[in-house]
Amino acid sequence: NWSNPITKGLVHATEFTEGGGVPFDLVSKKQETVGNAPVWGSDIPGKVMVFNGAGTSGPYVNTGYSTSNTTKSFEILFNRYGDGGNGLGRLFDKRVAGVQVEVCFVANTTPRKMELDVTYSGGQAGWQTLCPANNVPHHMIITLDSSNASNDPIFYIDGVVSALTADTNTSGTLTTNTDAYVIANRANDSARTLDGKVAYFRIWNRILTANEVKSLFTNPWQIYSNPSFYRAVQSSAVVAAVRHMLGLLGVGS
Repeated sequence: NWSNPITKGLVHATEFTEGGGVPFDLVSKKQETVGNAPVWGSDIPGKVMVFNGAGTSGPYVNTGYSTSNTTKSFEILFNRYGDGGNGLGRLFDKRVAGVQVEVCFVANTTPRKMELDVTYSGGQAGWQTLCPANNVPHHMIITLDSSNASNDPIFYIDGVVSALTADTNTSGTLTTNTDAYVIANRANDSARTLDGKVAYFRIWNRILTANEVKSLFTNPWQIYSNPSFYRAVQSSAVVAAVRHMLGLLGVGS
C-alpha cells in the first residue's frame, strides 16, 4: 500500500539496496561509516552488504544513530551462513567504544538461538528464540517496551511471532551509552562479525503492530510513499522481494 507507508516513528533506516558507494540513512540523509571493508553483493531482495564472519578485525557499518528509545522496534533483512566471529556473530550492537548495553546476536547454543540482551540498572536482561535456517534470507522484527525491566520483547521472524525459549529479566531502569548502533558487528574490537549478508536495518521509536510487521514482511518497501523512488534505485528488487515473500508464505511456486 504505497499510499500508507509505515513511517510513523521511523528514526533510522540503513538501506544497502543501492548496491555501491557509501551506505546512508534514509531518515537523516547522512552517510554512514564502514569499517574493515565490507563488500557489496547480491541476494534477495537485490543488493546487500556482505560480512565475512571474521573472528578479529571483521567488517561492520556504523549507523551514526545513537538514541536508545524507550519503546523500540528493530527490523532487519538478513541471510546468515554460520555463527560468525567467536561463534557470536552480531545482527546489531550499540557499541563503538563503550560497554555492552543493547545487542542482538547468534548465541552459540545447540540448537542455535537468536538472542537479544538489554542492560538495566539492576543487571542484564536476555531473551532467546530459535534461529531460522541458514543460507536463506529472513525478515526479523524485534519490538520491546524497555520502560519496565520485566517486559519481554516480541520476536517476529518472517512475519510470525517466534516463541521465547529463554527469558531472563532483571530490575531497574534502562542503561544506555552514547555509542551508535553498529550493523553486523561491534566496533570496539570488530571481533563479532556476522557471517552473512544484510539488506537493510531500520529502527522505530514505537512498538510496531502485528499487522504492520506482516505488511513489512510482505512488502519490505512499505516505508516508501512512491514505488518509483525505489525502482529508480533498483528496478528488479521489488519483484524479487515479492516472489521471495510469497514463497515463504506458501503462495505460488
